[in-house]
Amino acid sequence: MSEITNPKTFEEKMKARIKDSIGDLISDEDLGKMVTRSVEEVFFAPSKVKANNNWSSEIKDGPSFMHKLMTELLTEQVKKEIQVWIDAHPNEIKELIDGIVKAGLGMAMLNAIDMKFQNQLFQFQNNINQMITQPR
Repeated sequence: MSEITNPKTFEEKMKARIKDSIGDLISDEDLGKMVTRSVEEVFFAPSKVKANNNWSSEIKDGPSFMHKLMTELLTEQVKKEIQVWIDAHPNEIKELIDGIVKAGLGMAMLNAIDMKFQNQLFQFQNNINQMITQPR
């Protein structure tokens, strides 16, 4: 009967390759720490990106390599899942849109009325100020 072996992880493969090259120069414990730190640095540390404007040379922390990779790989799948949910819930979507439109329309009308009323009050205030400040 043959023995079942588990496939090596990325870190284990890196350790094996480094051990083959310079194994006699470094202990297994130090090599493990080095590989773990390297993996964290390469895949999970924030990247450095230039500021978005042309007149600044500011360098900021950006997304890590793993974050960019996962975003790239998952974006299409997330879009598909959202579309599936939207297709399965048309009534809920319609209710949400109707509520937003009604609330927005009502608010727009209230703002217009308020603005008109404010203009009238402003004119009234100016008239009173002129009457008070005019010499008799």
